[in-house]
Amino acid sequence: MKALRVIAQIDRALCRLYGLRREHRAPDFVTPQASDETTGELLIRQTGEGESAELELSIRLNSRLFERLGQALGAPNPIPHLATVGVAVEEVSHFRYVIERARLLRGVSPFELELQGEIDRFAVLYFWALRGAARDLALFRELEKRCFGEFRPLPTVGPDLVSRYRDAHDIARRIVNGSLARAVHRQTDPAELVARLRRLYHGSLAEKLSEAA
Repeated sequence: MKALRVIAQIDRALCRLYGLRREHRAPDFVTPQASDETTGELLIRQTGEGESAELELSIRLNSRLFERLGQALGAPNPIPHLATVGVAVEEVSHFRYVIERARLLRGVSPFELELQGEIDRFAVLYFWALRGAARDLALFRELEKRCFGEFRPLPTVGPDLVSRYRDAHDIARRIVNGSLARAVHRQTDPAELVARLRRLYHGSLAEKLSEAA
């Protein structure tokens, strides 16, 4: 299916960007759901603790969103498909981050998942649209505006989740508009931007928050 090929493309992009192993592949964990209450979510079930812990993961995407996702396959620029692809990137990001933290026997909070998902959404879309070019400042700013414009939670989302999503959105916006934007302005080679993204990804939540200060 075309939508699963887009999920695989996103999964590979995240693994390349952050130097991650890919024993478990995101498309194998995707389940379309006929529900209007959510566009996407990662379901996590853990049994046991420490090295004996086992995780059950499922990436659930709204079935209508899942169908539209296939339209982005082969698109040279994902921005026209941002609303659909952005959701998919965030959920694959959650999936990949949970697996990486479990591999390292490190926990992760729901807030940190949301924060990393916001950063990953921007990073994957930027490099996808960049298509191997060294940099594109106009593209960076356009995508920043599109990804971090007005915050609009779904009406079905409860107040606690809205607060978490809003805070993650705001902190990610400050990181992108701050240190990541400076890296793009300074270097035509994307190596500094990739290095900064990797440090954030593998760093602690405190380090992420300090990057936004």
